[in-house]
Amino acid sequence: MTGVLFGEQGVGNIKYLSAELRRKTLELARRIDNNDYPHYTPWLCIRPLLTKPLSQYALCYISHTPGAILTDKTHLKKIESFLEENHDLTLSNLIGSREDWEILVSGRRRKSVAQELNAAIDFILIKSSYLKDVYTSLVDMIIPLRQSRARGWSCQYIRGAVFLGFPRVYSQLDLALDLAHEMGHQALALLQSSDALIASDWDAPVYSEVRKTNRPAFQSLHAAAAIAFMVKLAKDADFNDYVHQEFSYPLTVALHKSVLALRQSCKFTSLGASLMDDFELIAEI
Repeated sequence: MTGVLFGEQGVGNIKYLSAELRRKTLELARRIDNNDYPHYTPWLCIRPLLTKPLSQYALCYISHTPGAILTDKTHLKKIESFLEENHDLTLSNLIGSREDWEILVSGRRRKSVAQELNAAIDFILIKSSYLKDVYTSLVDMIIPLRQSRARGWSCQYIRGAVFLGFPRVYSQLDLALDLAHEMGHQALALLQSSDALIASDWDAPVYSEVRKTNRPAFQSLHAAAAIAFMVKLAKDADFNDYVHQEFSYPLTVALHKSVLALRQSCKFTSLGASLMDDFELIAEI
């Protein structure tokens, strides 16, 4: 295996890129605001695009367990206010209405949602030694969404924050796969910090196996990375031919189709070409 994101070398790459980006992000935010923020949080990533110091939002001073689900109502409310105030930077590119992406701050489902998400995390950490090794390098916090629908999102401006929602009746495996999907987005964002990956037009239309339509090349590349992480979990958990509810065929087939579409429409950097080989090998192993 070429080891761009997977295998021992891939684990090393992810851990190194994550640690370096978090260190540099913290240093930059401290310098911009002349404020000694105590530690990295995903909100620091967006600081260069904001018009006022992050200290005014108080998000950087609330402690949490890395990789855990946020359940504190005060913390979630502050996040909700921050996202609303900075909607154009965080939520404007998401499909659907603002209501589709509301945070679960209060309500009867909070406890059960946290329990199910914790079970999904445990499933990942038990079934996949690879995903366990990179988990906290990719996931700093999980923020539950209000609507009872399968959806999730990650954003390069809030690196390490994963937003997840799911139906009231949903299998543990599907929820774990959805979290692995977001881990794939987070991993690719790290890799893109060091290399363009796509040498041709980033906005060239490429068919996305996730959205089932043509999307800009960089978004279809993200879809492939997300599927690759889903495939990795499915195989590590001995569900090799699993058909996720988003697809009508096994995840391995979706990944092969994604790589084929990207290769037909894009030119890649050397690292990007190796990443495509990585994805193909994950689909075949």
